[in-house]
Amino acid sequence: MTLQEFLDRCAQLKKSGNPAGCMAFCDEILAAEAKGRLRAPALRQKAVLLLASELGAHDAITYLKAALTNSRSYPSDQPAILSTLISAYAMYGNHDDARQYADMYFRLAESSADPTVRQWVPKFWFNLGYAYETAAEHELAAEAYTNARETAHLAAGGFNRGLAENNLVQMYLELGRIEDAMLMMEAAKAHLGDVAEASPNLKDQEAQCLLAVGRLQEADAACLEALAHPECQKEVRAEALLTHARIQAAQGDVAQAITTAEQALDIARDVPNQRLIHKIGGFLATLRAREEVPRS
Repeated sequence: MTLQEFLDRCAQLKKSGNPAGCMAFCDEILAAEAKGRLRAPALRQKAVLLLASELGAHDAITYLKAALTNSRSYPSDQPAILSTLISAYAMYGNHDDARQYADMYFRLAESSADPTVRQWVPKFWFNLGYAYETAAEHELAAEAYTNARETAHLAAGGFNRGLAENNLVQMYLELGRIEDAMLMMEAAKAHLGDVAEASPNLKDQEAQCLLAVGRLQEADAACLEALAHPECQKEVRAEALLTHARIQAAQGDVAQAITTAEQALDIARDVPNQRLIHKIGGFLATLRAREEVPRS
């Protein structure tokens, strides 16, 4: 079996909604090839499946490190493996290890004669930005997302710079750079096109921008639109509920804001997302102090 045939088969199994079948297929490849060409890609596929299933990053990291060792004879496999490693470490908010593997890639990109290696540059900056974001290193995350945006042209088939711009909106909001956030939001909408219209995340960010400039009714409408969106996943829902709680507090309804923030915290704990738990918990503490409600 060729590498392309292997990748096509994995894509087919995942597209058909059969991740367990894809995992079993990878296990068959690994059992048949102790040192073969497909060993590193099979290990990476298993890691990707683990990350997508939210089963945790620890086993995924183990597979990816093994894949990296097995890829020494096939350097063209290394960017995909390193990129996935950064994503796995980002789940832990471990930006130090993420930066280590990003630097490994950047050294590879500088020295490799393979032109396809440099095509991964924007993806690496983007993943590194996410690792910094999960660790609440907002300045570093903004810098990495900016680099992803500015190197988007290097990616084969294109890397939509709107993805980086979308994340930059949130970093600017975290840093209190409201005007920059609003300008970046318009850029993200332009580059994402139809994707922007279908993005509850971007709609929540719009609500945050509107809240920051005191346009509470418009902020509330945008936030409710994000929450009502059928594609609003758990982490985005927790963020949007936090935004809704902030709007309610700004409107003077602190008791309802506490209830909404508690709902957001429950979702963040269910994910779990430590960054969100800390962020929502801090806001809840402020609300309770205002309302003089004891901790439950």
